[in-house]
Amino acid sequence: MDPVTATKLGIQAALFVKNHWRKIIVVICGILFLFIGLFSSVVNITSSVGADDEVVELYKDVAEESGLYWPDLLLYHAVMVYNDFTNVTIDDVRKAAKEIVKYELVVTNLETDFTQIYTYRFDQFYDDLINHWGVPIDEKKEKLTIKELAEYGHQITRPKYKFELNILYYSITDPEIWHNLTSDQVQLYEALSQALPYQFGLVPMDRDGGSTIPGQPPGSRPPDIDVDFAWPAPDLTGISSNFGERVDPINGKKDFHTGVDLNLPGDADIGKDVIASADGVVYQVVKDASGACGYNIRIKHGGDVQTRYCHLSAIFVKPGQEVEQGDVIGSAGKTGRVTGAHLHFEMKYKGVLVDPLPYIISTRP
Repeated sequence: MDPVTATKLGIQAALFVKNHWRKIIVVICGILFLFIGLFSSVVNITSSVGADDEVVELYKDVAEESGLYWPDLLLYHAVMVYNDFTNVTIDDVRKAAKEIVKYELVVTNLETDFTQIYTYRFDQFYDDLINHWGVPIDEKKEKLTIKELAEYGHQITRPKYKFELNILYYSITDPEIWHNLTSDQVQLYEALSQALPYQFGLVPMDRDGGSTIPGQPPGSRPPDIDVDFAWPAPDLTGISSNFGERVDPINGKKDFHTGVDLNLPGDADIGKDVIASADGVVYQVVKDASGACGYNIRIKHGGDVQTRYCHLSAIFVKPGQEVEQGDVIGSAGKTGRVTGAHLHFEMKYKGVLVDPLPYIISTRP
């Protein structure tokens, strides 16, 4: 049995045990994961760190102040520290957050229209702001958050030049991070990337650890969300893959599909408008053509709802930008891990993935 499948089975079993025999969860989980060869990889998360644990709250707090998605931050740090959450401090988590962002500074000469793009990691950007761009910073870099350093970046001014600053967020699978992982870290990532969604309820589960996706027993109706959503790609009227369990089209293995895929035949999707499905604020923009979701955008809406738009060919919005329903935020494409062009559209309610189709189907063109 491969590690990913084993982990998913182990998490299902661990949640079942936790709901029925809480007092012996640590012992049972330890035996279970030792039996399937993954004890060292996931036992800390499945038995020691829960969704309401103070350690998890650290990741949520730092993610909120950094503009990151907290499970991505927790997963990255778990891999970096080999899943050892002993004595983790908020400074440790902030340091990890700074490792998975980069600053993109776009400099345009207004006389010649020549544009140059500089990309920086956190420490390098801090030093260059002081030494190259002449921005006075009195605070030590260790004390600054990701967004606070960006505010200093917005202070760059030079005659006849225009400056634009974007914060880009890495996925752990981006080449600049992935290529530096050891084989043990890669195995740990593959196990934990399956464990985390189940452990922290990021995919709907029933009380026995079973899927509550419609069509999967026991089934459940979607939560009531007091927001009206529009079909996110007016020209993409086809549905190539629904939300829930499916066979992965790339590796042929059973997997959980976290959204709904909208498309047209062939590569006709490329360049088609992608719109904000509802009013909201852009809180993350990822421009990484090789990451799993390729170019993608996350938007926060009212009612504790978030949406994500993946595999784009172009992005027209920035983090922090307010958008209205129907605003064009990007173009459909096939960046990232895909077999063909399409828009992968995700929705989260109170941090939990939900099937977006019931909320947009009435506006399907």
